[in-house]
Amino acid sequence: MAFTEERSITCPACGYERMEEVWMALDTITFPFKKWELLNRSMFRHKCLHCGHEFDMDHDFRYHQPESRELIWYVRSDEEEKEALDVLANGKRSGAWDEEERRMFDAVTDDYILRVVRSQKALIEKIMLFDRRRDDRIMEIVKILLINQTMQADPDLTMTGIYYNDDGDREGFVLVDQEKTIGTIPMQEALYEKIEKTFAPSLSPLQARGNYKVDFAWARSFLAGLDG
Repeated sequence: MAFTEERSITCPACGYERMEEVWMALDTITFPFKKWELLNRSMFRHKCLHCGHEFDMDHDFRYHQPESRELIWYVRSDEEEKEALDVLANGKRSGAWDEEERRMFDAVTDDYILRVVRSQKALIEKIMLFDRRRDDRIMEIVKILLINQTMQADPDLTMTGIYYNDDGDREGFVLVDQEKTIGTIPMQEALYEKIEKTFAPSLSPLQARGNYKVDFAWARSFLAGLDG
């Protein structure tokens, strides 16, 4: 896995096909200037040279931030997820390692935060959360409470997800229906601190092995386990 690959890209609007460089991984020490392109998703965006249509490419991606000991792996399928979890847990994979890939995983030590995510939005969310020194597990619990509050206030609302967002000046949450933004909620610091105080004693360190997939399903399972 090199940082970039030449891939055949087909425009979904006109069918024009051409080879283009695609970023498959990012190391923030090697390419610090590329981080912003990832956060604003322009790294995944392509423009058709034939019709001018702009579209996003969706493919697996690995994000390595050695400065703060983070490795986040975006996968799209159950098969890719299984392999990613196996690599993080056991250092094993089905195929051969290439040089860049081997170097990235050799850098991982016990003080690393390791995560596997299933969407580009979740990848970007994790990066922003850890940049703010937030605990993603606490934030997933906060998001469950915010979803419940939102649905109680508007039972007819159609919502497929809620994501943490940080625009640099302030934190908050974006409500989405598929890919469409349908609302925003400002960050509720008092709620975050209350949840952190309540549940932090029951949580292992962020770097604990096994904490690879932290999402809505994880939060629901965690809370259900406490109720049981």
